[in-house]
Amino acid sequence: PYYREAWKDEVEKARASGDWSSVGLEPDRMKAVDAEYGAQDWTHPFAASLYYASAALARSRAAADRSAARQLLFQALMLESVDDARFAPRALAEIETLCREFPSRQFYHLAERFRARFKLQNAVPSK
Repeated sequence: PYYREAWKDEVEKARASGDWSSVGLEPDRMKAVDAEYGAQDWTHPFAASLYYASAALARSRAAADRSAARQLLFQALMLESVDDARFAPRALAEIETLCREFPSRQFYHLAERFRARFKLQNAVPSK
């Protein structure tokens, strides 16, 4: 709770001043994250997680780095889905992409549990 409140305060100051660099955010990337993953509440730490994970994914060339970035993306989206189910389909899409890029029994089970929790359609074949 302390971190969330501190982040919210910092983002609100940045928004008021227009100086997003004070919190390490670039408006163009923020717009890209909103467009790709859905409109974010930038005062929430999950938005920052998406921001940095998407930046890492864009820069990653090594498979391990791409896998880690993709996992951060779906974890942030999964957590957002708990508060707002509109993010659930996008979270599932990230899990499914991870399953295709890095086949793993663990990822398939995660996708199945997530899909069942949010009553989403089956898109990844079970393994």
